[in-house]
Amino acid sequence: MESLDVDVVLRRTVDAAVSLLDALDGAIVLFDRRRGLADRVTHVAGSASRGPLADLDSSDLTPLTGVEREHRRAGISADDVPEFLAVPLRSHGEAYGALYLTGSSAAPFTPDDEEMIVALAGTAAVALENSRLYEELRRQLRWSTALTEVSSALLSEDVSDAVGVVLARVGTVVAAAVISVVVPDPDSDLLLIHTARGSGAERFEGRRYERRGSLVDRALRSGRVVLSPAGTASISVEAEMGPSMVLPVVVAGESICALALSRSRGTPSFTADDVDMAAEFATQVGLAIELIRARGDRHRVELAEERSRIARDLHDHVIQRLFGTGLSLQAIAARFPQAEGALIEQVDAIDGAIDEIRTAVFALTSRRRASTGSARHRILDVVSEMSDSLRVSPQLTFRGPVDLMLTGTVADDVIAVVRECLANVARHAGSDVTTVTVSVDQRSVEVVVTDDGVGVSPDAVRRSGTGNLTDRARRRGGDFTLGCAEEGGTRAIWRARLVEERSRV
Repeated sequence: MESLDVDVVLRRTVDAAVSLLDALDGAIVLFDRRRGLADRVTHVAGSASRGPLADLDSSDLTPLTGVEREHRRAGISADDVPEFLAVPLRSHGEAYGALYLTGSSAAPFTPDDEEMIVALAGTAAVALENSRLYEELRRQLRWSTALTEVSSALLSEDVSDAVGVVLARVGTVVAAAVISVVVPDPDSDLLLIHTARGSGAERFEGRRYERRGSLVDRALRSGRVVLSPAGTASISVEAEMGPSMVLPVVVAGESICALALSRSRGTPSFTADDVDMAAEFATQVGLAIELIRARGDRHRVELAEERSRIARDLHDHVIQRLFGTGLSLQAIAARFPQAEGALIEQVDAIDGAIDEIRTAVFALTSRRRASTGSARHRILDVVSEMSDSLRVSPQLTFRGPVDLMLTGTVADDVIAVVRECLANVARHAGSDVTTVTVSVDQRSVEVVVTDDGVGVSPDAVRRSGTGNLTDRARRRGGDFTLGCAEEGGTRAIWRARLVEERSRV
């Protein structure tokens, strides 16, 4: 037997046994040594087109302890087997497989036949052991190569699909038709197939299915590998496949998702060696997810540092240069009274630019805070939140001691006003440019929201939202007006007094 391929050796061994004994049919079963379950079945028909072993149910078979002539004691459940002979395949004294033969009552197996088959089984056991060792060596080589490729890919800065890289390498080691990463859907009691690789994987990627009763749910709850032979998984993607294996993926001590491998129907179940190798790749998936998170954290840190640098440059250089330019223009205006009006207008424009830059600096250096944060932070959060509903992010400007004067319930009112005004712009204006200005002095607060949209119709009916804005203003001794802006579009102005609020603080 010059070939070292296990399947070739198995078929030749069965074929030789059937021919030597002129048997009806024969089969060899190899067992998973650690689990004691049938791992691989090879069947060859002899003088009959379909013998008793044609529908061999491997799930009931167990390793033999010696030569067996009674088919039921060997785990063969066929009703009518006139003649039966089974011999174990041994390696180093341990039975790891069995050779089964069936014959007819007209030509029963003789002691010489039994002796011949025992000798053949001994020879075949040596050949099979060599084939298994060769196959294991090749698999370990593929495993080592795949893990090296995964490690190199994950360390590369160019890899954008770290999880996909791992899944692609799993298929080179553990034979599976579809390999996927399944995550719990945070918004429902469903599972989401986040990433899938393999034959027809596009049918599965992005699919959601019931979590309860699935292999993935069992794996996530138990934190252990879950195996299913063909046809036993009644729910999920596994139901459309053959034997399936699911391994929990652990990140920071928590099972956050699962690595699912499924074979085609009619193919052998996964072995203990397959489980070991898949478990190693499940660990790699966990590392890939941790790596993605770490890169995201690093990107956010780098972005924050870059924003801080830009903010410092704007504050230390741009604002100071503008401020100096304004002072110079004021000095020129004092020397040339005839140009004073035009120069003062330019000074006012520079002051406005400085206010806008200071707002931008504040936004760059601020972090999101809870509603208990400063008024300036809360207004920034609202504007950022509403930006998704607008075509372009609003331009926000603060004037005066906003954080000092806007506290307590008056700050809550201002936040509500900004949110409602921007919501109205998003719903009705269809604008490209929106500005929000919050101005505060010792006695009052003013919020002005303008847009360049369609404007306000004279026949427009006052809605509940703008009515609420009016009520809020009147309760604080102020007013709310909504009308057309001079340059087109709409201008909303909300004013309130601060004296009462400050007196209670």
